[in-house]
Amino acid sequence: MKTIFFLLLITQISFAQKKDAIISKIAEETCDCIQKKKMNQETDSYEDYKMALGVCMLDSYQNHSSKFSNRDKVDLTNHEEMRSFGEEIGIKMVKFCPNFMLEVGEKKITYDNGSANKNKTYKEEVEEEELDPFVTGTVFQIKADQFISFSIKETSGKTDEFILLNNFNNSFLLTEKLLKPNDIVDVYYYETELFDAKINKYITYKVVTDIIKK
Repeated sequence: MKTIFFLLLITQISFAQKKDAIISKIAEETCDCIQKKKMNQETDSYEDYKMALGVCMLDSYQNHSSKFSNRDKVDLTNHEEMRSFGEEIGIKMVKFCPNFMLEVGEKKITYDNGSANKNKTYKEEVEEEELDPFVTGTVFQIKADQFISFSIKETSGKTDEFILLNNFNNSFLLTEKLLKPNDIVDVYYYETELFDAKINKYITYKVVTDIIKK
């Protein structure tokens, strides 16, 4: 019995060390990716930093996801798992790009201090800010694979496909499966390139930033 317990303990330690090594590699690659983006502390906002960080981190995770055990793989549709994973990566990143992490911290403090905007209504925010591009259409397909994705059809007959990558106020419409086919929606989004390891090239995706259900 003691021998079996010892072997199980050694196995758990081995898995933990392997996971830690993968996390460190992702943190290092995320830092390298961020450095290439040449973020400007004077002109780039906290949201710019957070978005760049998320894209770089996700890109690296996709390249290494097969190395994780099934227990340690991250469900990219689960915000709690994504938040916990991001914290693990962030802690490791301090070793590889401390200056950038310091900048993120400073941007976060400035962002939180400007939280008075949180008390404004959605209409007031729309009037003061330049919103992302948006389209209006009817939902006809929703899929939950590695990402949650959905498609809409515009009145012109054109179809658009979007993926959920970041959390936002109305993201619960997707994560809690409240958005249904035939719902009419306004979809705000931005476009970004993500590396698809299966076909070995970058693909342009439309990433949803808000959904207004009619």
